[in-house]
Amino acid sequence: MIRYKDFATGKPKFTRGRFVKWIFGGPLNAPLAVIELPRSMLFVPAYCLTAESRRELPPVPSSESVI
Repeated sequence: MIRYKDFATGKPKFTRGRFVKWIFGGPLNAPLAVIELPRSMLFVPAYCLTAESRRELPPVPSSESVI
């Protein structure tokens, strides 16, 4: 279970989706966790993830190593 803070409301949320990979993007070029759900994909910025979820996920690669 991946827990994160909703960007707009600040409320805690969670998903049972499967972590796929890290990508860099968005207006801040921040690392985004790509989470696969049965019918869609969820992109959660690293700064919105809880500390517990960050420990469970693989480490964020540097932006230079990602193409």
